[in-house]
Amino acid sequence: GYAQGGGIVIKTVDGGSVWNVVLDSAHGNYLDALHFVNGREGWAVGGGGMDNFDPSAIYHTSDGGISWEDQQPLKQGWEYGAISGGLGAVSFYDAHVGWATGIFPFGDIMMVVKTTDGGKHWAYTGPSNDVSYRAEDSFRAIESFDSTFVLIGSCASKYPNIYESTDGGATWSRGRIDDPRPVRSISCSDPRHCWSCGDSGRIWKYVP
Repeated sequence: GYAQGGGIVIKTVDGGSVWNVVLDSAHGNYLDALHFVNGREGWAVGGGGMDNFDPSAIYHTSDGGISWEDQQPLKQGWEYGAISGGLGAVSFYDAHVGWATGIFPFGDIMMVVKTTDGGKHWAYTGPSNDVSYRAEDSFRAIESFDSTFVLIGSCASKYPNIYESTDGGATWSRGRIDDPRPVRSISCSDPRHCWSCGDSGRIWKYVP
């Protein structure tokens, strides 16, 4: 098992009796989310800053946490190619196709990035012209059940939203939750049966 907190990832191989640090992130990066697709391939994401100009953190392991590579292309800010603003959630369908979503939107770009090569390259894929997102949206929940179906949850304090794509992030639709509780996690057993958890003990069921 693995867990993340602060700037570290810890691992246990004995059911939780003993935990060891397997990643101590550089540059003071705070790690917000962790996802493994099997016992060896995993990603940890987060960020080192508190606004949308600070670079995010993306780390990948292919050997069960023994070694990690920094998958951020550059660390000099969004205008130089880095993914900025901090990443709050990550989900991979397999060892190649995955998504990460962020805390701060950047201008008219919703902070959703996608990779199809295991994290070697990332590209923005969030809604632009096909659906408008709310400026107060920040994203700390994502679920990718297969290579095309993705749900993203908003932590907006007034009216949280869940954004859905059924074509791998090419187009999106938005569904509002009429309950002012931020969405913290999403889980699906299949694309028609999904649940989300939020603040104050709220649980929502997805209705296709």
